[in-house]
Amino acid sequence: GFDLNDDGLIDRADISVWVNELSNTWLGDANLDGRLNSADLVLVFQAGKFEQDVEALWHEGDWTGDLRFDSRDFIASFEGCWEGQSGGDCGPRELTTVPEPSRMNWAMVVAVLWLSRRLVCFKNPHCNTRSY
Repeated sequence: GFDLNDDGLIDRADISVWVNELSNTWLGDANLDGRLNSADLVLVFQAGKFEQDVEALWHEGDWTGDLRFDSRDFIASFEGCWEGQSGGDCGPRELTTVPEPSRMNWAMVVAVLWLSRRLVCFKNPHCNTRSY
């Protein structure tokens, strides 16, 4: 479901998990390009929903989950960007990289499997060695 931090509640903490961990972006990144910048402000103000009593979505400025675009959304985005989470830089977040297995590792795995098969056939006189 939507309880992303598994605390039994659906609240701003879940929005934080979605923004910071799953989307790897910033609260306030309306166009989801990984940056909090003027392009986001242009997008949300073009929607014309700031301080209006109408429903707003993420790309229209609702970053707190209350379905409204108001000053609380700006405060929330500034808190996330400027108070220790980014060091003042709201550019792309660094991705955590996972090392890819090298060709040598794969070659070793294949060699071990091939040799283990040969060893089994060496010990078993009924093994068909012509399949090699």
